[in-house]
Amino acid sequence: MLIYGLKNKKIWFSLCLFFFCNLGLKGKKGLADTELDPSRAMQGGFLGSTKIRTLKGALSLEDIYKKMANGEEIYVPSAPEGHFLASDLSPKKINSISFYRPKQVTKITFSKYQEALLTSSDQQFLLAQTEKEGSVWSKASSLNAGVILSKLDDNCLEHEMIESVETRQNLDGLVFYSIAVEDYATYLLDDQNLIAHNFNPLAWFPQEAAIHGNMVNASFLAGLSTLISLMYIKAPYGRHIKEGWGPTIPNKWGWVLMEIPSVLAFAGTYALGNQSLQTASLLLAGIWLSHYCYRTFIFPNLIRSKGKKMPLSIAMTGFAYNTFNSYLNARWISHLGSYPSNWPTDPRFILGSMVFASGLILNIHSDQILINLRKPGETGYKIPEGGGFEYVSAPNYLGELIEWTGWAIASWSMPGLSFALYTGSNLIPRALANHKWYQEKFPEYPEDRKAIIPKVL
Repeated sequence: MLIYGLKNKKIWFSLCLFFFCNLGLKGKKGLADTELDPSRAMQGGFLGSTKIRTLKGALSLEDIYKKMANGEEIYVPSAPEGHFLASDLSPKKINSISFYRPKQVTKITFSKYQEALLTSSDQQFLLAQTEKEGSVWSKASSLNAGVILSKLDDNCLEHEMIESVETRQNLDGLVFYSIAVEDYATYLLDDQNLIAHNFNPLAWFPQEAAIHGNMVNASFLAGLSTLISLMYIKAPYGRHIKEGWGPTIPNKWGWVLMEIPSVLAFAGTYALGNQSLQTASLLLAGIWLSHYCYRTFIFPNLIRSKGKKMPLSIAMTGFAYNTFNSYLNARWISHLGSYPSNWPTDPRFILGSMVFASGLILNIHSDQILINLRKPGETGYKIPEGGGFEYVSAPNYLGELIEWTGWAIASWSMPGLSFALYTGSNLIPRALANHKWYQEKFPEYPEDRKAIIPKVL
């Protein structure tokens, strides 16, 4: 069945189109050759040899990267009890570490230290202050000679005057490491004892990881409630549309409205993550977008839905869930989750990718069969034949189930698992309803054809 799909020229055309939608994610450069887009919010980073203070002692950023890739957890230490920076410098976990090539670097020399500090120009440092002034941060590129920075030496807040600042283009292609510390990402450089800070635009609420986890739990509950409701209520669109669900919109635009958050919200959330330029994260984002670029921009233009409507309430419900689900998955793979550098060769990623690809081909092939059931100008319904329809009434739904099962395996995450289960909760009742409709509509409907799982259901 899958081989037949690969031979179909229309299938190949669709595959080429939706993979083209996310080619920009991959490019021709490896991870060490990527650049941090200056349009992104401030990230900041240091050379891999730079040491920061951790609960395991002073560790270079390179060592931290290796330890975290092997599954170790690294924490930064706290400020003295009662210190006005204690809320910023409490023991906090390093959630992720990534590396990149910034476009600009800044060299800072100090009055007391012979060795200069080289940092990315968007790295943030704490200016000298008093408790009443609160925290005042400045990018490295905005510093000048004579500016005084804060440092924490022997548990006492001290100051360090800058002697000179030189900002230049990173013509040497130096690689810098950026860490994401939970909450407000504040930590100490070990050599100069300077207080540094990495800002991430989605880290404005301090307990994001916990909130994200609660949202994932809510996603599991949403799947359960959807399953229960669809056992009694048929989703009112397509062949099951009926009055009483409010205003309607053209079917084509309903599809676009439902699915577009899974491209735009996903891409926007993903781009803000500290790990968004790492290979494993890029590959996972490519997998996700390969489905949703097709579903959002290609599929609605292929279906023959002239005159067909969809309740706006259904489209908006899909829009809301897809926005919610896109945040959960994009934020995990690009920021909150952690994938070792060898994840693309991990058996889980390879198996998940293969499962996803097989489901994607089945989904597109089944869509093509349904789209071509009617000739231009024809109306009404026919019994679909060929491909997955030889075994089940809804192979397009089966394809999606396979896809997101593969996604859950490849991403190896709770957000991925919750989405796979939600997909089943949403599509299995609809497949059963479609199967029953075919049987009632066509007396000659094949008796051995199941609803969604061959020979089972």
